[in-house]
Amino acid sequence: MYAPIFALLSANAGVTALLGTSPCRAYPFGNAPDQVTKPYITWQTIGGNPENYLKTNPDMDRYSL
Repeated sequence: MYAPIFALLSANAGVTALLGTSPCRAYPFGNAPDQVTKPYITWQTIGGNPENYLKTNPDMDRYSL
C-alpha cells in the first residue's frame, strides 16, 4: 500500500498555487516526465509497515517518506 501523498498535495491550495492543477506537478521519485515544467516535487517511500493486531486485519499503515 502506498501513502496517499498525491491526494493530499493536490487538495492543498498552497501546493496547487505553486505546482499547478492540470497536472499537479508532484511525482513519485523517478517518475517525473522529461522536460517537466519547474517547480515540481518528488517523494519516495523509505519504509512502512502495517499496524499488527491479533484478532483482525490491520486498518492502517505507517510510512516513512
